[in-house]
Amino acid sequence: MKDVPTHWASYVNVASADEIAAKAKSLGGTVMKEPFDVFDAGRMAVIIDPTGAAFCIWQAGKHTGYGVKGQPNTVSWNELLTTDTARAIDFYSKLFGWAANTHGAPMEYTEWMNGDEHVGGMMQIQPHMGPMPPNWGIYFAVDDCDAK
Repeated sequence: MKDVPTHWASYVNVASADEIAAKAKSLGGTVMKEPFDVFDAGRMAVIIDPTGAAFCIWQAGKHTGYGVKGQPNTVSWNELLTTDTARAIDFYSKLFGWAANTHGAPMEYTEWMNGDEHVGGMMQIQPHMGPMPPNWGIYFAVDDCDAK
């Protein structure tokens, strides 16, 4: 897999990995790895959305996921870069019930909302970004981006 860039996986907490995996299929997604137990920590699956971006779902067992976010040295944001934002909005809105708040010009940006909580963002892959497949990226909060 020499042509696959190094990457991290974004996980979405769900009540039932089995139900969400089945729903993802019905919405045009591909389940790369059917739901399976991770010891007693939880249950997960790997899904490719209809635009080609991979993500994971997590049904908590003894491990509920990270409890701190947005603090220095923790995850602060998840962002989808895709070739088809309209299709992605349709998929994720139906799959997770997220609202899509799209704004901005000249380049549109979508914020994913789960109720009142901002849970991530999305934007269209632009030509100046080079050849890039659809993907979910993870941002980490730090005290100083310029520190060495």
